Amino acid sequence: MSNMFDGAISFNGDLSSWDVSSVIYMSWMFYDADAFNGDLSSWDVSSVTTMDGMFSGANAFNQDLCAWADIFPYSSAADIFTNSGCTFDGAPQLDQRGPFCASSSCTAVRRRG
Repeated sequence: MSNMFDGAISFNGDLSSWDVSSVIYMSWMFYDADAFNGDLSSWDVSSVTTMDGMFSGANAFNQDLCAWADIFPYSSAADIFTNSGCTFDGAPQLDQRGPFCASSSCTAVRRRG
């Protein structure tokens, strides 16, 4: 699924029902998808190994992904929210990586594995 919506500047479709449980690569999936702000909290990302830049440049994206906290692949998520609508103020984080936006209320983070 890497680069799937890369540059889709007006895309904001509902992907909440997608089964991504077998997906391994999600790098740059929504890169520069300016309008995307879909709820992905129900996605099972436990098989994902790479999320580098996944929401980078997705200016509107600001969703609560706390449900991903126990299964998030911290080892390969560099720049996941760079230049997106997601900020890190007051949220748990590891080296500015993690599925946490300013609007999140996550209280604990555990690395997978």
